[in-house]
Amino acid sequence: MAKIEYLVPIINKWSGGFVDHPADRGGPTNRDVTLATYTDYRRKKGFPVTTVDDLKNMPDEEWADIMINSYWNRWRADEINNQSIANLVVDWLWGIKYPQQVLEVTADGIVGPKTLATINNYPDQSGLFKKLWLRRKQHFEDIVKRDPTQKVFLKGWLNRLNDIKFN
Repeated sequence: MAKIEYLVPIINKWSGGFVDHPADRGGPTNRDVTLATYTDYRRKKGFPVTTVDDLKNMPDEEWADIMINSYWNRWRADEINNQSIANLVVDWLWGIKYPQQVLEVTADGIVGPKTLATINNYPDQSGLFKKLWLRRKQHFEDIVKRDPTQKVFLKGWLNRLNDIKFN
C-alpha cells in the first residue's frame, strides 16, 4: 500500500515556497496550496478571515493536514497498491476525472471502489503508469494551447512530472 511519506519529498522539491506569479490562475500559492484552498481549510477550522500573509506563513502542521486530508485521502491513496501510481495521481489531484478516463471508469471525480479496483487490478502497472503519465503531460500541453500565458509554467510542470518515476 502506498504511503504519503514517499510523495511529500517530491512535492516539497518542486512546489517551493510562497509564489504569487501574475500569470498564475490559482493566485497566491504556498507549497501547492492556493489561497482559496487555505481560506476554505481555515474557515472549517473556525478562522473568519485568511489573508495572503497567513498563506505565506502557513505552519508545516497545517500544510501536512491539507496534504493528507484534501489531497492524499481524496484519492484514498492508502488503498492504492503501487506507490508510483499513487504519487502520480495524488500529485494530479485537481484532475481526478482525467485518470478515470484513462482507466475507462466513470469520470465523476470521485475515487470509489471501482476506480481503486481498476488501478490495483490493472494487469500491467508499469503500462498504466505510462498511460497516466502521458495523459498528464498532454493535459499540461493542452493548458498552454488554450492559454499561452501559462507557457511560463510548462517547464516547471514537466520537471516535476519527470521526477515522478515508476519503481
